[in-house]
Amino acid sequence: MVQKEIESNNIKITDENAPAVLDLSINRPFVPKFEPDEQNNQQLLSRIQELLQQTKKEAKDKQNRFENFPLDMTVEFGQIEINNSDLKNIENGIDTKVKHNIGDNVNICLNGHLAAKGKLMSKDGKLGVLLTQIVKIEE
Repeated sequence: MVQKEIESNNIKITDENAPAVLDLSINRPFVPKFEPDEQNNQQLLSRIQELLQQTKKEAKDKQNRFENFPLDMTVEFGQIEINNSDLKNIENGIDTKVKHNIGDNVNICLNGHLAAKGKLMSKDGKLGVLLTQIVKIEE
């Protein structure tokens, strides 16, 4: 049932089936007043949860887009100098000694770009890298 109230300079229209009251005041702009009820609260909460799930899914989809993108990772921990005559004799299977010590600084590169820094370490007889800094990648 729709009810109308007319006061000086104000008209209010209410509908018992609607959650809002229209307050048409002459002296101020139209602002609907929302009178919440349990059903509207549940609908609003459901919609907010739905939007949150959709946003999370979109963010995960964007993140997963690059999940299987191949990266070439290299760890740079030493350099050697080699002369031309030694270079001519290089072939598969030749051992080359590189001077390195546990605790030496290393660079970790992804696709040829510096991504992190670390220190050379040994654990259970295996050589590894302890990350000490993630490098901010400039765009």
